[in-house]
Amino acid sequence: MTLNMYDIVRVIAPIPSERVDASASRAKDVRVGDVGAIVMALAASEARTAYEVECVDPDGHTRWLATLFADEIERVAPVGAT
Repeated sequence: MTLNMYDIVRVIAPIPSERVDASASRAKDVRVGDVGAIVMALAASEARTAYEVECVDPDGHTRWLATLFADEIERVAPVGAT
């Protein structure tokens, strides 16, 4: 499956804390089930494709920003999509 910038994705695998950007405003650990948006597609290696994904809280502040691999996330339908 090809993922694109601004796709909404759900975390489906545990993510090591060292891949979370600690400078993000409210950096927290990434949890399975968290939802975020792809904000940058990184160069694909032969083994894995990586993405920068941002998760925001209800107030619109960054909860976490992390580098996630394609096999750690899945695309989810936008709210209201059928």
